[in-house]
Amino acid sequence: MTFLNSILRGLFDLLLLPFSTLPGWIPLSLLGLPLAVVALLAYKQFSDQAAIERIKARISSGFYEIRLFNDDLPKILKALGGLLRNNAVYIALSLVPLVVMLIPMWFLFAQLQFHYGYHGLDPEQSTTVTMTLKEEAIRSTDAPQVALMAPDGVRVESPAVWIPTKRQLAWRVVGEKPGRYQLQWTLPDSLTEGAGASNIQVDKSLVVTDDFWRISPGRYAKSLSKLLLYPAEPPFDRTAPVESITVNYPVRGVSFLWVEMPWMLIPLLVSIVFAFMIRDRMGVTF
Repeated sequence: MTFLNSILRGLFDLLLLPFSTLPGWIPLSLLGLPLAVVALLAYKQFSDQAAIERIKARISSGFYEIRLFNDDLPKILKALGGLLRNNAVYIALSLVPLVVMLIPMWFLFAQLQFHYGYHGLDPEQSTTVTMTLKEEAIRSTDAPQVALMAPDGVRVESPAVWIPTKRQLAWRVVGEKPGRYQLQWTLPDSLTEGAGASNIQVDKSLVVTDDFWRISPGRYAKSLSKLLLYPAEPPFDRTAPVESITVNYPVRGVSFLWVEMPWMLIPLLVSIVFAFMIRDRMGVTF
């Protein structure tokens, strides 16, 4: 999974680079057509198209029956019961292609979330960077001697604040000018069992930009759930005493048709429109 995420990060960085300074709705709308094609192909290959046609006909008949017998309550109730049953069958017939689409869609949307879901810091805007240590690394309530080293272009405004109940160290930092930076920490080897002779170093990205770049709000210790949910940065080595490092970025909305909305609605809405436009040409019913 780590290797797959690294490949996808590089691929999406390359594909989305030409659109990084454009309004977000442009690349997200362009994504609608291939999404519609993939969805229609999944429906065509992994659903019983003949059964879907039959059940849609039964649903239509149920509505006509209600209109025809609108003054006969028992028949209306019977028709409503049939509609409910037929709708349940229709949903069941649609589940297989939906499950098939879920896997590639998950990886696609997970990558896009970190290009369009967060806003980079503005120059001279401060934010909080929080390091959470693993439970086994804490041997006393005293603050660990963790040193944060910021590159040129980033200013550390406060010393570390230690919150022992949460195993957290927090710093306030400021991005002085646009760019992608790597914050680096040196941790004492006393935080690991079987400590060696040298200290431990970990790092975390910090992004200062108004453009649509890959922005990672958190880097985490290696686990399957974190690899699936936070693929924007590689996980920490298993031997590192760090559970996570997070940066408090603003959540970003994208303007589409003069309305600010979550970015993922745009490709979904556009793909639905395209799917209805081209479904007959592709010989698909849904």
